Amino acid sequence: MKHTKSSSILDILEDKGESPNTSDVLREEELWTTESEKFLIEWMTAMCVKSKAHDKSYKKFKKYNNVLALPTILLPLILSPLTGYITDFPIISSLMLISTGVLSGINSFFNFSKKSQQNNEYSNLYAQLAREIKIEVRRPSRFRMPVDKFSERIYQKYSALDASSPT
Repeated sequence: MKHTKSSSILDILEDKGESPNTSDVLREEELWTTESEKFLIEWMTAMCVKSKAHDKSYKKFKKYNNVLALPTILLPLILSPLTGYITDFPIISSLMLISTGVLSGINSFFNFSKKSQQNNEYSNLYAQLAREIKIEVRRPSRFRMPVDKFSERIYQKYSALDASSPT
């Protein structure tokens, strides 16, 4: 029978002599093999590497944020009580205020705080996904989720993380 655009999935299944429920019942699950375990362990290893890389970036951007943000807070606090004493040296006060503005501008432009937070979040997400694989692979085979469903779920999460993670 030729199928048109108006044919529904139920019509197509009836032509094959199947109902939607029998196609689900007849579906065979992929069994766990050594190769599937090795493949998932490779993914887990790659996720751990990415988690560590994001953790390293998190620490780097946090350090940059602290180095640039703390002086912009502390310099005005130090200058305020000293304004009466440094009126004879306006260049010192001007340089300190200019440096505060420059540091604040650099920190705002590069947004190290946001980069730090995002990398920390993705480090945790990659580590969490790696733990899911580790837990599933350590279970006895009879208690595991079917490998095809588990792999697909992990692949979807992994692809989503890779697509949206900060560089």
